[in-house]
Amino acid sequence: MQCQATTKAGQQCRAHALIGKKYCLTHDPESKNQMKAYAQKGGQVKKKVQVHLASIEFQGDVKEVLDLLADTINRVRSNHMPARTANTIGYLASVMIKALEISQLNERLIKVEKIILERKTYK
Repeated sequence: MQCQATTKAGQQCRAHALIGKKYCLTHDPESKNQMKAYAQKGGQVKKKVQVHLASIEFQGDVKEVLDLLADTINRVRSNHMPARTANTIGYLASVMIKALEISQLNERLIKVEKIILERKTYK
């Protein structure tokens, strides 16, 4: 059933009426206070939450990154850190782990190349 209210332009409202009522949610007299509360809540700006974190001296160990992630998870679960901040930390931690892996592979490659060069010079 269509809402029985008329718009400011004098035309009938096109919205569907609430079940068992003559009006839609916007025009229903019983829902006016609820609609006001929704409008006020929707208009409120969320306050930015500032999280003060100590700087980290990263020594190049994967365990440090795992400790950071565990700390971040615990802070989110205890509502001491917003999920958005934790997402950023998680992303940066994954970049850090990738860089660490590449660095370790590069070190291994240098060692292998050195061994190959040493074997060639002894022949």
